[in-house]
Amino acid sequence: MFAPKPVEKPPIWYVYPIGKRVSFRYVAEDYVNMLRKYFHVQVVFERTFLNIIPYSNPLVIIHPYFYPIDFLEHRIESTIPDAVKKRLQYFKNRVGWMVGVDVADSDRMGSKAVEYANICDAFIVNSEWSRRAYVRSGVRVPVYVVPHVLKPEFYREPRTPTHDLLNYLYRLKKAKKVKYLLFFLWHSGWRKGSDLVYKAVKRVQKKRKDVILLVKIADIIDESLGNLLKLGTILVRGWFDTDTLVDLYDLADVVLLFSRGGSFELNGLEAIARGKPIVAPKGGAWEEYIPDKCKPLFLAKARKWVSPLPGNTIHSGLGPEIDPVDASKKILELLDSLEDIKPTLEKASKYVREKYSYQSVESKLISAIHKIIEG
Repeated sequence: MFAPKPVEKPPIWYVYPIGKRVSFRYVAEDYVNMLRKYFHVQVVFERTFLNIIPYSNPLVIIHPYFYPIDFLEHRIESTIPDAVKKRLQYFKNRVGWMVGVDVADSDRMGSKAVEYANICDAFIVNSEWSRRAYVRSGVRVPVYVVPHVLKPEFYREPRTPTHDLLNYLYRLKKAKKVKYLLFFLWHSGWRKGSDLVYKAVKRVQKKRKDVILLVKIADIIDESLGNLLKLGTILVRGWFDTDTLVDLYDLADVVLLFSRGGSFELNGLEAIARGKPIVAPKGGAWEEYIPDKCKPLFLAKARKWVSPLPGNTIHSGLGPEIDPVDASKKILELLDSLEDIKPTLEKASKYVREKYSYQSVESKLISAIHKIIEG
């Protein structure tokens, strides 16, 4: 394992959405904690970094890279063409290194995203899927892969949930012997495939009356919830701490990963780490963390490739769309064989816990940063 000696220079400015409840923030905080073992790290709020005039040579990491730029473009470009690009180039010329951290939610990046990416000295992405999308689209700077990390709570033993609703679901499962399908609808029903979940689960519930769909949402109410609530569904609302989130995974029998695109889909990795089977379409980034022996169990047909984010100028390519009929068959097969496949799921859990451990991901991150510094 890569084990660099602690160094004091260059200092790192880590630009990210401090205080916001978005996934980029939590991934960034993991990376900041890793980097602080070896570097002096100063965190900077994403909306302010272009207002700073650097007088040193820090290594600046911008995470995410595209959305702050896109936000500024929408506010400024209508009155001052190319203002954001010129300011970004000026900023880059005053620092030692500028590194973008972002994702590829489709198999290609938009031309403007590529143009902005090539201003950086290097890029860090979360999967080989993302790296291929960047290179295929014309990104010329080095692109390094540093995957998401499993938090320590995912290594603990199961427990009785303390959260009121989860405790009720735990007792209901024991008393009524129900089966739970878990679906995360963090945002964008189209992107997450909620319409496909509706079609697949409707077929499953016609076959089995003991199946309940758990839909996890945070603060956003998506219009696609209307259809999902027509099924045998329980809504799990709120922003959970990691221990409570682990309790939710432990309640599930199958986790549904029906996203039409996505650069990684952390929920799939977390489910496997807790010994849970997932159902996902073939061809997506999640195939990188699904063990080979599990792929025939977990992967359903992709009926076609579509835009995961229609109209998005950053992620302008396509992603796999799961076939809900084949997905429903996979779900039923998994529910019928949960005891039989338990040893396979335990091996899969051990595999991902090792590959995506804090130590493993930290090693990849520090190695990438040293390569960037060394040029």
